[in-house]
Amino acid sequence: VLFDMIQQGYDIIAPVPSCVLMFKQELPLMYPDDEKVQAVKAAMFDPFEYLMLRHKEGGLKTDFKQDLGEVAYHVACHLRVQNIGLKTRDVLALIPNTTIHPQERCSGHDGTYAVKLETR
Repeated sequence: VLFDMIQQGYDIIAPVPSCVLMFKQELPLMYPDDEKVQAVKAAMFDPFEYLMLRHKEGGLKTDFKQDLGEVAYHVACHLRVQNIGLKTRDVLALIPNTTIHPQERCSGHDGTYAVKLETR
């Protein structure tokens, strides 16, 4: 199905770093001679990687109406392994009056998804 969508001109965006890692690195290692797997690899993107590519091409609107202030951003382990850089930080930095504080340590529980109580 993904290959068919790519053949129609679509790019593929997966919101979960583990999924992007599987399609961009793991499956191509398992099936290095499969042209369809290689095509999916080339068309698979992390959402913020994709947004930064559009920004570099002039295709991302950046007339943000509201700043975000201070933002703590947990960089997922499977995102770091992809070596695409901190694209989420880079996109958020485009928002005026926004300061991003990347957290690059393993949380051991899938980022903030397991956090149940806000602390300061």
